[in-house]
Amino acid sequence: GARFGNARLAYELRQQGVSDDLVDAALAAGGDELARARQVWQRKFGGSNKALDASERGRQLRFLMSRGFSGETIRRVLRGDFEDD
Repeated sequence: GARFGNARLAYELRQQGVSDDLVDAALAAGGDELARARQVWQRKFGGSNKALDASERGRQLRFLMSRGFSGETIRRVLRGDFEDD
């Protein structure tokens, strides 16, 4: 589950008939969505957001969205906002 955001994880669990309470517990146990998003992004794109042009930024945004990360998390990753380590 480390490669996906909370929305995707919740969807997958619900598809398998997992109750909302268990989904919430699983997401809480899964740790920090921002940290997971950053790891996925760094593996895929090399972890530099210096001077991204609009099309590359859009490509990275769509990739992270496809993994189910929240808009706020994606914005923080693409902005380089990792200070809550």
